[in-house]
Amino acid sequence: MIPIVFATYPLAAGIPQASMIFNVVFFITIISVLLQVETIKFIARKAEFLRMCYVTYLKLVIFKARYNLILLFLKFLI
Repeated sequence: MIPIVFATYPLAAGIPQASMIFNVVFFITIISVLLQVETIKFIARKAEFLRMCYVTYLKLVIFKARYNLILLFLKFLI
């Protein structure tokens, strides 16, 4: 939002076409902020999905290890 503050300086100084400069800076700043927000939300969703996949994978590995230990134990009993 700092660029918007800087864009008010030409308005205060009375520079010709200062309102156009302010409008362009304001529009670009707002679009930039919205784009960053959407990108961060997208990355956060992907990161959560990857974390969930990793946790599921670990649960499967642990289950398989326990299953193999049980089978090994049963082979010794027989």
